[in-house]
Amino acid sequence: MALLIPDLICDTVYDIPLSFFEEKQIKLLFLDIDNTLVTYDDPYPVEKNHIWFDSLKENGIDVVFVSNNNDKRVSKYASKTDFKYYADAKKPFCRVHKRVMKEKGLKPFECASVGDQIFTDVLAAHFAGCTGVLVSPIKDLTGLFTRFKRIWEKPFISAYKKRKGGKDSEK
Repeated sequence: MALLIPDLICDTVYDIPLSFFEEKQIKLLFLDIDNTLVTYDDPYPVEKNHIWFDSLKENGIDVVFVSNNNDKRVSKYASKTDFKYYADAKKPFCRVHKRVMKEKGLKPFECASVGDQIFTDVLAAHFAGCTGVLVSPIKDLTGLFTRFKRIWEKPFISAYKKRKGGKDSEK
């Protein structure tokens, strides 16, 4: 169960305090794209993404996009950045996370994964030994599977809030 409880929950990526990454000694972020950074129908980073990416770089934090979406979608988004990407990552499996950490010579505690889903992004982070950050989906899909999945996430969000004394996020 602990593997499914995020280490931090924020409304958006922009609400994650840079001090959180500094305190945890995070040097690399594994970022999901769809519904974490942009909606499914935004093919490229929006201006706010670029501003946030610049702020991460200025603070010595590298970024790698890790998405379960296909290569065409992920490469198009990543093409407007300087960051490496991995499509069809098969999260919650953490093969990509471990490979990147090894290539960059980083330990799991120096890495965090940020995404909008507990059963893929947070679980992959924890399987890899990294910090798992959950953000609210930008535009949640209303399909039956998505609604079902969001219901199953609620107990883990509640467990996080209980652990943090009722706070939604650390700001």
